[in-house]
Formats: sequence, structure tokens, C-alpha cells
Amino acid sequence: MDKKIAGAESGLSFVMAKKRIAEFLRVPPGELTIRALAGDASLRLFFRVELPLSRKHPRGIVMVYPPGAEEEIDLFRRIGDCLSRAGLSPPEIFRLDPERGYIFLEDCGDDLLQEVVAGSPSARAEDLYREAVDQLLRMQEEITPASAPDCPAWERSFTGEKFKSELDFFLEETISGYYGKRITPADRDSFQRFFLSIAEEAASQPRVFCHRDYHSRNLLVRGEKLRVVDFQDGRGGPYTYDLASLLNDPYVELPAELKPRLRRYYFSRSAAGRDKKLLQFKKDFAIMTVQRLLKAAGTFGYMSVRAGKNDYAVYLPRTLKTVEEVLTEVPELNSLRSLLRKYI
Repeated sequence: MDKKIAGAESGLSFVMAKKRIAEFLRVPPGELTIRALAGDASLRLFFRVELPLSRKHPRGIVMVYPPGAEEEIDLFRRIGDCLSRAGLSPPEIFRLDPERGYIFLEDCGDDLLQEVVAGSPSARAEDLYREAVDQLLRMQEEITPASAPDCPAWERSFTGEKFKSELDFFLEETISGYYGKRITPADRDSFQRFFLSIAEEAASQPRVFCHRDYHSRNLLVRGEKLRVVDFQDGRGGPYTYDLASLLNDPYVELPAELKPRLRRYYFSRSAAGRDKKLLQFKKDFAIMTVQRLLKAAGTFGYMSVRAGKNDYAVYLPRTLKTVEEVLTEVPELNSLRSLLRKYI
């Protein structure tokens, strides 16, 4: 029972975690049952908690943040409010203590979209993904600078510099770090030219609210409804960003014929998409997919080598294979495909 728990507080024991959570929830430790849940790529800890049925909220999830996370907790609260006002269903917050780094919120279950579609007939998978696209459209249409001027996403918009830095991160953490390859000066210059072009084109797309990590591990299935989580990094960004995250998700291999159907479904309903011709929309989507997936590959390399979480490396082959496939759709980036093949 006193095993160590890695994450927000290095060396935190299970007994100490229970004691601190009981203090946060203002209940005697004997009335509290907790179970540690698998975390994500952040330093947060997650616990499922159960309290006496007489309590107003007898069941929920406690998130424990590392010290000094007051701003991140405030972003979670504020962006969650924006999503609720837009008609989405983020988990309800029951109690929070930003100074200590604790949030007690609604338990939305364990049924990740990633796992549900893996064991579902193709028709159900398509229905769930259409619902995910509908929610994406609702975010883009209902959370705007005019309708939600207080949304912190507008203060943290993506820039070309940010996109470029994420691509550079991939070079250092995955090609050099994970694969152990030495990039020649000439090839590094070529990578920089391609990356600058991708970053600038992505940053020039029409701007909307972006969840930023809108994929199958951040969508929970409750009946026929999807619940969205892990939204505290929401920001203003390209209209294709969340769609690229959803349809070219490293964690799920969707049937090849389903992706274009869902892409057309989005395009036919998107206000931003209607301002574009279909060919331009496809190019915008491809550019954003390449940036998004190389950024994800950088994270997988970093988590594997520096954080010692080797389970992320399993997603690298699929991620880089998708990048290769998408690059064939953008003629001016075909040489990047050859360059990547040289090192991976």
C-alpha cells in the first residue's frame, strides 16, 4: 500500500497521496477509497476516488498537479467554462485548490474512443467519429473572439515560430535522440527550409479555437455521447489543426476509406472550409497533418529517451508512415519525404 507513485510529486507514496486527497476533500481518510489511474505525457497524477453515498459527489477523479501549476489549473477551469457554454460536455469541476494543485471533477469513465472503436463494427466507429467532428465544429463556431472574448485561447495563439520550434524538437529528440542519427550540415539546412515553409503555411490558415490535443485518447465514450478532456492547452490556431489530430491520430488506425469521408463531412459543414476551394482545403489539411504528426513524433522520441516511457515508441512507425503517405499529396514537399527516409 505504500508503493511510490511517479508523477506530480516524485516519491509520493500511496498512503501520503490518500492522506492529502482526504484533506483536500475534507473527509476522514477512513471514508475515502482511492485508486491510481494511468497518466499521460504530463507530470499530473490521476486518482479515481469513492466517498460515502451520503456525500454530494460520492465518486470522481482527483487530478494532482506538480507544484507551481496555479496558472495551468486556472486555464483548465476557464477553457472548460468556454466548452460548456459552447454546448460541449467537459467534466464538471466539483472542487479545486490551485495553490495545492488539486482538482476534484466528474468521473467520465474509462471508455476511451481509442479503445471503443478498436472493438466496434465499422458503422459504429464512423458514427462516433462523426460525432467527434460535430463537436469539433461546435468548438470552432461557438468559441470565437466575438462570442467568447474572455477565452484564454486567444491570448495563447499558435504562431509560425511555435510550429517551427516543434519541428526542430522532432529533429533533436527523435532523429538525433531516439534514432541516434547525426544530421549532416547540408541536410540540416534542407530540413530547416522545409520546416520553415510548413510552419509559415500552417500559421497562415484561417484561425479558430483549437483544443490542441483533439484525438482518441482525449475523447471518452459515455453511451452515444462523447466527453472531451485534457483541454487546458486550448488556443487559437489553424482551422485544420484539430481535424488533422483527430483523423491522423497516431493511436488509432482508421480504415483508409473512412478518413476522406470524414474530411468531406467536415468540409461540407465548416464555415472556414466553405471559404476555401476543396483542393486548397486538402492542401491545408495535409500541411497541418505533417506538422502535427512530426510534433507528435518529437514527443514520442522525447518520452522514450528522456522520460523513460518506452510505451510511446510503439506509435512512432505508424506516425512516420502516415507522414510519408501525406507528403505524397503535397508536390513541393516530396523531397522532404526522401530526406526523412534517409534518417529513419
